[in-house]
Amino acid sequence: MIEAIIKKIRDAFDSSYRIYTENVEQGLKVPCFSILQISANGNRFLQSRYKNTHQFMIQYFPANKNAYAECTAMLNKLLVLLVDVGNYHASKLNAEIVDEVLHVEAVYSEFLQVIDDVESMEDYELKGW
Repeated sequence: MIEAIIKKIRDAFDSSYRIYTENVEQGLKVPCFSILQISANGNRFLQSRYKNTHQFMIQYFPANKNAYAECTAMLNKLLVLLVDVGNYHASKLNAEIVDEVLHVEAVYSEFLQVIDDVESMEDYELKGW
């Protein structure tokens, strides 16, 4: 799922925007994005169906000194861009600007069906017809 988010951002912005998927302590080259999965959970939905929810934090670190205006413009772009990512539709998008860094929380859900292995019957031959 994180690969789909990266692809969506790469397709929308030029290659001058770096994308980090791990925490960077030093040497962050701006402008850039940081994409981290911050939580995931799964719950039984119906019988053999499960609903898995994945929460991501997408951060944008601006390059300009007028960081608030740049973050506001990026906020509007990302809220539209992240609604549909690959085969997933966001169930929640929340954005805020804190300390001149844009933080976008995106939550995607998927349904899975677990099919148990069932032993099949051995060959059956009908005689007499």
